Amino acid sequence: KRTRASLRDQLTSSCNYCEGKGYVRSLETMSFEILRECEKEARSNPAQSLAVYCHPEIADFFREGDGFLLDNLEKKLGCSVIIKTDANLHMEEYEIFSKDT
Repeated sequence: KRTRASLRDQLTSSCNYCEGKGYVRSLETMSFEILRECEKEARSNPAQSLAVYCHPEIADFFREGDGFLLDNLEKKLGCSVIIKTDANLHMEEYEIFSKDT
């Protein structure tokens, strides 16, 4: 007998865009995807900083816990990571740009 939530329920949340009829990836899942993509971008285009444009809820998730996720990423990559919000982006959309300051 199943005693815990399904994997889909653990990794997704109800979609605000379709009034709960579908799913979007959770804030945690999206944040880790963005972190992985930042690593790929830093390896392919070394720069002094990365700018990440994402939905405001994702940005807030990154800022929780005193920015622990971003601090670790910056130490690992050796460059700064700047999170910028764009309310026009869907929860699952983001853009990453390499910047030389």
